[in-house]
Amino acid sequence: MGRKKIVLAAVLLVVIVVGVVITVKRTTSGSPQPPAWLMDQKIDRIDLKTLEVMTERFGDWQGKYAPDKSCHYKSPKTGEYTMVDVMTCMACGRPIPAPEMRPPQMQPPIEPQGKDKHPIGALDTPPPPPDYKCPRCGKSAFGRR
Repeated sequence: MGRKKIVLAAVLLVVIVVGVVITVKRTTSGSPQPPAWLMDQKIDRIDLKTLEVMTERFGDWQGKYAPDKSCHYKSPKTGEYTMVDVMTCMACGRPIPAPEMRPPQMQPPIEPQGKDKHPIGALDTPPPPPDYKCPRCGKSAFGRR
């Protein structure tokens, strides 16, 4: 009976180790990678200093030239973080840097109006885009007058 218990304990130990290994592999495999066709797409970015448009693979923009905390991508030519998304000026039709849009800010809670009312927090709606001037022609980039 002693041999059976030893063999049974060894089998249970192997099953536990295999279960732990499978669990660790599943939890540390990371998030799924984007498909290859997406990583090979060509994306344009424009340099804030020189207004030069550069085209690179999406995978390179996410890897080699990944953005910093200010969401500016690394320039392939200079190595500085001066590359941003590109848009077309509605006035002159040339590529220009897209304006930076800030996220909405939290407002302080609204004061309660009665004894049974509770304070309510509200999101401040983002302001409409300012009259963004084209850095090339000086006119409104959105075609506003």
